[in-house]
Amino acid sequence: MIPQTDQTGAQEPVCPPAHSIWPLATKRSETYIPPEPSQPTHALTLSLERLESVAPTATAEKERREIQNLAIQVLCDYDPGYTPAEIVRRWAHRQLVRAGQYRPPFDLLPIATGMGATVERLSLESNGRVLINGDRAIILLNASAHPEQQRCTLAHELTHIFFRRVAEHVLADRPDSLREVNEWGNSERQEWLCDLGAAELLAPEPFFRSAWKKTRARGMVLGERLAEQFQCSLTFALRRLVALGYRSIVTEWSLRDRAGSTIKLRTERSCSSLRRKIYIPVHKPANHGPIVDALDTSEALRTRMVVEVRGLPWGAYTVEAKRVAEGRVISTIDLESFELVKPAHSYLVLNLL
Repeated sequence: MIPQTDQTGAQEPVCPPAHSIWPLATKRSETYIPPEPSQPTHALTLSLERLESVAPTATAEKERREIQNLAIQVLCDYDPGYTPAEIVRRWAHRQLVRAGQYRPPFDLLPIATGMGATVERLSLESNGRVLINGDRAIILLNASAHPEQQRCTLAHELTHIFFRRVAEHVLADRPDSLREVNEWGNSERQEWLCDLGAAELLAPEPFFRSAWKKTRARGMVLGERLAEQFQCSLTFALRRLVALGYRSIVTEWSLRDRAGSTIKLRTERSCSSLRRKIYIPVHKPANHGPIVDALDTSEALRTRMVVEVRGLPWGAYTVEAKRVAEGRVISTIDLESFELVKPAHSYLVLNLL
């Protein structure tokens, strides 16, 4: 990549032409060319070099044999000896480097253009979807969604395109198998990998960890500051923190009004760094508690809760909740403030209402 010099003499990396980003995936057997000496060494290029230098492992081959999804099997066949997560991380970092994106917030539109994708914003019921036809793709985003949520959806759909291109490359001489991959549908494992690809495009691990360590805050405030810095949604930032080891329990809730029954709160998704089985009731009457109270305010609410086991106090924790959309709330439990009264049980019941 040749740096460009402006009138002030400063050098900035230039986004290479679109054809240099195609095909979307580059095998590890091909040599990675680091930046020229005149270009500063960035955390992203160093991270990519570390990913490139990882040697094949037997663990990756074992994981390949256990994979049931055909699309992920094809991904492993494309780059044998490496786990699907390693392949996705390397692809995401490479796209950012080739697009000249070296500091947050990262612009994804040059990457989409290089991948032969156009972005359109329409009125949709979902956050977005992707339509692929040959070398071209159209990514549809929900125009009514928050701009940060649109960025998260765009990054997720770009990873779906990557999966499709890899399948077309590996199965070029096997149209029946390629058709089977296209008709297979997206498994939970594949969606997780697409979420990982989105995370590495929007908030690459070296940048996100560095910003996290420099931010003197915890809980909801920490998530809000990181979301602002990387221009992503609060939910995305909190989940990214947990994925990288932040000691917290993050839960997404939605309000459901069902005919003939009382209004109830439903758990949509939950993630945690706690190495213990966690049971959070899926449905609860929505008539009291911090999660429900957060539906009526735009401010983050904070309260202290007590965990009971068989009617006896077992521990205490701090729970924060904030409304992220109409009828949707996200809550966090700071495990650093988790106080145990009794020895740990095999599972933990969290009644957040």
